[in-house]
Amino acid sequence: MKQRKKPFQCAPKEASPSLSHKSEKPSCSHWPQRLIPFRKIASVLAITLLAGLSSGYLLRLWWTPDLQTERSIALNLANAHHLEAEPLLTNLLKQNPKDIEILKALVVLQMVADRPQEADEYLARWCKLEPDNPTPLTTRFELSARLFRYQTAVACGRKLLQQDPALSAVRRKLMWIEVRTGQLEEAIKDAEDGLSQQPKETDYLHLLAHVSHLQGEWDAANKHLDDLFAQSEHFLPAILLRGTILCETNQFQQAIPYLDRVIRDDPLPENQQKARYQLAQAFYRLGRTREADEQMAIWQRHENALRTVIDAYQQPSNFDLRLQAGKLLLETGQTARGIAVLKDLLSQDPNQAEARRLLENQIRK
Repeated sequence: MKQRKKPFQCAPKEASPSLSHKSEKPSCSHWPQRLIPFRKIASVLAITLLAGLSSGYLLRLWWTPDLQTERSIALNLANAHHLEAEPLLTNLLKQNPKDIEILKALVVLQMVADRPQEADEYLARWCKLEPDNPTPLTTRFELSARLFRYQTAVACGRKLLQQDPALSAVRRKLMWIEVRTGQLEEAIKDAEDGLSQQPKETDYLHLLAHVSHLQGEWDAANKHLDDLFAQSEHFLPAILLRGTILCETNQFQQAIPYLDRVIRDDPLPENQQKARYQLAQAFYRLGRTREADEQMAIWQRHENALRTVIDAYQQPSNFDLRLQAGKLLLETGQTARGIAVLKDLLSQDPNQAEARRLLENQIRK
């Protein structure tokens, strides 16, 4: 019968005289002499790795491919107008605030979501990074005008015209903003510069007539209007101005056909309102009180609706005000605008039961 071998056991160390009261555990994990240099190398590598991770260098190397992938995915989503890309884009922008493509994508997404205030914030950063690029400058010019931020719009418009004086669409919009902000001399100069390039452009002639009217120079205004009507007899803003001047010069009967035509044909509610007010005044002066009262009542309802729409547009988080604006637009016959306001409200807050009811009533009609 074979004798069973005993398992190998390390020989116990002799107890130290000074520590004889403690029992020391046996150890078998001794490094062979030839492996000691490799152990030192492993220690150095471990220390280097920890230092690199703490400094962030190796971590950045490790994550760079993932960030590039995330950026590509976010931009592709934004190009397809998927709003889910927004948190990805904002996170990427935090890591690289000078990434033009990310800023551009965020502008597009905010415009798709009809959040113009947020879009303008990104546009401002884009313009600052690329001050000579007309693309963000033009977009911010249009958006600032839409948001009634006229000071910003004027600055953008003038810079665009400095870059390219042939931008007639920018010039025409800019000069009317200058009129609204009381910069009449600048507006006249822009109109005259435009006429030197396009002598038959009715919008420039209309502005010169309008400014002359504001300054009380009726003869000069009528002269510009005559030049304009020689180019086009159907330019509705000029027809409105002619009717207004006729009222102001006490030619009320002659003014009525001009004002009636604007109310009937002009698609802009603002111009309809101006014509309706002047028509009411003409009726009062002619002693046609009942007709005047009817026009003023309509004018007041439309005025309330327009003011509410402007207030709602400037306060997009005020859902009650937006609901009121949509309702007033429907009540004053501006159905398309009212439906658009209510649909936009429901897209952001589906729980707006009153807005849903109003839309359903329009569908039944």
